[in-house]
Amino acid sequence: MTEALGTHYDVVVIGGGPAGLQAALILARHRYSTLVLDGNRPRHSATLEAHGFLTRDHTAPNELRRLGREDVEAYEDAEIQFAQVSRVRALSDEESAGAEASQGAAFEGAFAFVAGGVPAEDGSSVSTDPREIASRRRGGVRVPYRFAVEAKGVRGTPARAVFARSVILATGLTEVLPALPMLRAFYGTSIHSCVECDGWTQRDRRVSVIAAPGVTDLYERAVQLTRFTGALTVFAGQGQLGALQEFDLVDRGVVVETREVVDVEGGPGGVTGVALADGDVVTAEAVFVRPNYVAKLDFASELGIDFDGLGLVAADAHGRTSVPGIYATGELTGPGPQMLIVAAGNGAETGMAVDRDLLGL
Repeated sequence: MTEALGTHYDVVVIGGGPAGLQAALILARHRYSTLVLDGNRPRHSATLEAHGFLTRDHTAPNELRRLGREDVEAYEDAEIQFAQVSRVRALSDEESAGAEASQGAAFEGAFAFVAGGVPAEDGSSVSTDPREIASRRRGGVRVPYRFAVEAKGVRGTPARAVFARSVILATGLTEVLPALPMLRAFYGTSIHSCVECDGWTQRDRRVSVIAAPGVTDLYERAVQLTRFTGALTVFAGQGQLGALQEFDLVDRGVVVETREVVDVEGGPGGVTGVALADGDVVTAEAVFVRPNYVAKLDFASELGIDFDGLGLVAADAHGRTSVPGIYATGELTGPGPQMLIVAAGNGAETGMAVDRDLLGL
């Protein structure tokens, strides 16, 4: 991680996945002091390969994150630390004024800008380093420090307490998988949650689909999978398929099962079947599971951010939330879970929006 440990940042990005790192890259290239705080608990940690990401197809998600951190840290205005954010709060007017008054020295000290310089009329040396001049003049920024961010270090890193003009939430979502004892054993290898990502990998196999309780888009997931296999079984809980949807799936050659699923079975080679409450086991060579998703943002509860009807952060197309200066990007916003390349694109959009907003455009 970057050694510089500042206290004042133009932007703090919370989350170091594709969306957060892409936003940070854009902002670092726009010469904003940018801190990325990443709890290092990615949702895709069990997945062996990411797919559909141009130039990085078949790359492990953890490797994508590592490469992304390298790209961001190559810029002198960027810093990344593994840390679990515990609190984000708005500053009072008095705190904001105090942070603004102290920002120059803290900012220059944190990033060790080269003084250089030319003689002034009184014989002293005046720096001509454009970064030092920008730090004194705030680089055209028209927004004061508005937020305090606190984080607990992980993997031996220090705790942090910093000021930020803007904050980007890019923590992603937490999966709530069906309560099947052996599901985790095969998750990421022969059990997947993303059809767009892994449908091709499991093509032409016996595939089953299982959904967590309360899921309402089981039909759409099943129809997508008919592109990849002609041997598809859908396990539908109560209320998860309408009568017309079930009829259409059967017409497409899909087997619809309404018996209760109690577990998955398999061995070293992967999943082999779906176990039912009545003792039957339906053969399966791959399973797609539709989890429920939760946005865990307890650390930001004091901000009063609006959420939508799905429990996602309500934000415009560029990531602006209901709280000025707070942005959300990637899976935290509608429509929710998405391919990594789409999340990265969201991050780029949000990074550009933050730039314009900080400049008062």
